[in-house]
Amino acid sequence: MKRIFIAVDLPDNIRKGLTGLGSSLPRARTVPTDQLHLTLKFIGEVEGGKLLDIKECLQETALENKSFALRLKGVGVFPPRSTPVFSGQE
Repeated sequence: MKRIFIAVDLPDNIRKGLTGLGSSLPRARTVPTDQLHLTLKFIGEVEGGKLLDIKECLQETALENKSFALRLKGVGVFPPRSTPVFSGQE
């Protein structure tokens, strides 16, 4: 089983600006800047066949090379096998 989520890659300048921002979160660990992303939906653990179905569906709706405005209100982490932890939410 794979633990999966749907995410948006961030431009390099945004990633660099976010570096270290999550250091105040409990149980957070530092990740390389190139792994920072915006999680849209945490799906959880899925089996191989279901993973392929999800991947196929997402490829049909991909937003490649599309831009949109975004305002970040906080950061969070998905600890292993645990409830997500967030900081900075209004």
